[in-house]
Amino acid sequence: MSVIFIGGASGTDQKKASDNICNSLGNAIPLKFDEYLEEEAGYPPYLLFDHFYRDRKTITEYVNKACDSIVQEVEKNTSEGKNVMLLLHFTYFRRGHIIPNPALEFLLRKLNPKSILVLVDDCYHCLFRILQRIIRNRRPLFQELDPLSFLVWREAELSQALSLTYRGYPVYLVANKHDKRTLIRLVQHAFGFRKCKLAYISHHITMPRRKAIERKISLDKLEEVIEIQDFKRKLIEKCDNLVLFDPTTIDELIYDEDNNLKLAINKEDRWPFFESLHDDYIFPVDLSSNDFRRELYSSIDVKNTSYREQMRYQIEMQIESRDFLYINQSDMLIVYRPTMYNVASGIMAEIYTAMAQQKPVYAFTPHKEERQRKRKLFDLMRWIDDKELLFDIIRDP
Repeated sequence: MSVIFIGGASGTDQKKASDNICNSLGNAIPLKFDEYLEEEAGYPPYLLFDHFYRDRKTITEYVNKACDSIVQEVEKNTSEGKNVMLLLHFTYFRRGHIIPNPALEFLLRKLNPKSILVLVDDCYHCLFRILQRIIRNRRPLFQELDPLSFLVWREAELSQALSLTYRGYPVYLVANKHDKRTLIRLVQHAFGFRKCKLAYISHHITMPRRKAIERKISLDKLEEVIEIQDFKRKLIEKCDNLVLFDPTTIDELIYDEDNNLKLAINKEDRWPFFESLHDDYIFPVDLSSNDFRRELYSSIDVKNTSYREQMRYQIEMQIESRDFLYINQSDMLIVYRPTMYNVASGIMAEIYTAMAQQKPVYAFTPHKEERQRKRKLFDLMRWIDDKELLFDIIRDP
């Protein structure tokens, strides 16, 4: 039997995802590191690590006891023929500091996970979950956690996990808002239950958003967006061995008519997504609301122009690194109608990245005139205008 680690910053709600995956797989169970540590120490880990600098010996004893309990539970379940998903944070955020999980080295050595997954979600929904948890449990964070700090923490969490690739562990990034079939297939692939084909889909994003803003219509009502989403849906439905990584499952670079980063996110602002493993996506989410300011960042003015520019910069940098990582962990690149508008620099960068890694690139377009008009730019790609042919290529083992 196998063990995989599932990480992610707070607010990604690993438990909801893992419970739904376990229900689908039938022979896997989730274990949560933070629950074992809180049981030993009597405090939630994010408060416990506040004292790490003051009393390393006591905190280390708590961590060691929690790790021993987890190892015993994993061994018990695997001996009974069950697979285990260990849920943990690779890092913690306390008072502006990124703290690596001190148990990680021990757990890696003892459990030797088959794969490592890192879950990510839109920062506004992660912060909304954290806010709701504070209000529901009446348990304050005793620190400020503003959107910019969260973005930095989320990237640190991913970087810590990626560092494990140098030790031979397969590491996969995946966003919560992927179609639930994609998440389940990826976990099956990570456990080694089945061999899936992993693909990243590249398509125009910025131009459809601008067009929707200019027309003052909801993004999910724009003809081009409906067309793109329909293509993704057919790929997932027709190819049951496909794990399709989708860049729009994180959508944070949302701006208004004046090109200012929006803090109040409405459903019509965001790129549409399919049914996921989570059912708690509430709109609108206003990061400048009184609830957020009171509970999470009372001393920070998120409306400040300079602050929002720093957020925009962090989001843009993470888009680039995240999309390139999706390509790196994929077997192929699928490009949907690269010449739907003028050729985007982002699409070109993704094509060249895949080619540099010697991954096949399939450009799908039902319009032959597009291929002829820009053929010299894409002469190394395989052009396909028949969906069934593309499905057959993917389904072919």
